[in-house]
Amino acid sequence: MIIVYIFFIFLLKKILVKYYHKQLYYLFLKYISTPFSQYKGTYFINNFEDIIKPYFKGNIDKLDVKININKNCKNQYSLLSNSLTTDILDELKKKNPTKEVLDILLKRIMKYIYLDDKTLNSDNFIYIDVLTARGNYFPFFHTDVQWRTFKENHGFQIWILLEEDDKIKPRGNMFILETETVKRGNIINFEKNNIEIQENGSAYLFPTILKTYKSLNDISPEIRYLKAEIGEVFIMNSLLYHCSDPYILNSNRRALNIRILYNSDKDLKIFSPNNNYTKLLVDKHDLINSGNKYILPGYSRKNKYKLL
Repeated sequence: MIIVYIFFIFLLKKILVKYYHKQLYYLFLKYISTPFSQYKGTYFINNFEDIIKPYFKGNIDKLDVKININKNCKNQYSLLSNSLTTDILDELKKKNPTKEVLDILLKRIMKYIYLDDKTLNSDNFIYIDVLTARGNYFPFFHTDVQWRTFKENHGFQIWILLEEDDKIKPRGNMFILETETVKRGNIINFEKNNIEIQENGSAYLFPTILKTYKSLNDISPEIRYLKAEIGEVFIMNSLLYHCSDPYILNSNRRALNIRILYNSDKDLKIFSPNNNYTKLLVDKHDLINSGNKYILPGYSRKNKYKLL
């Protein structure tokens, strides 16, 4: 009987993840991840203004400039005019924006991204995440876990403010932290007497600590604030620390988050089998196990929307 129960639970998990992963992720963000992050980051949140003050350089001042999406290029970002979204903003505000409107947005942004000297084609990009959840759900400096899963791929991220929180505006957006020590899939965890660089996506209770510093000064950071208006488009590459503004917990602001891979190869390689995001992909998709990685076979154009 126990075996039957175990099999039933395993089957139920597979079904829920395969067909309802985004709904489950939204619930996870709201009721598990965000409360835990707030608890774990109590010192950082309570002392945020004092922590960043020596390194704060004001608002982001890179406006309407191009960014290099090379996976090895650090601290690339730009805030683009809301003229790019004026006629499609209502569509972007939907809980699940359509493939068609995502493609329109991507094509408009193409002139603001480059990859060294390569000629980029929008068909060589793959959407790996499109989220429109409310809240300041990552109140800590981090680079996103997905870039550890797709460690061989170049790519970039899109962030668009959809709705402000009237209680805290004009705050409620995002801070960025520039440092030459930045790496993909990392978290900066602040303690009273030191800071830890942790692996994003590792165990919640016992995360993997990659390096410890005596203070933030040891990584020579520059911190800036994203003072974005509704509809403005913030783009950044994968090597930029960013942080939801922790000024007020449980903000009601709503933003569109999109992560996009560049993949000109036939197959897509998926790494880091032990991190939470990779586990989700393994449960949801039919992947080929290939030693220390998985393979999602097929041409880029065919896979463009598969990971949404």
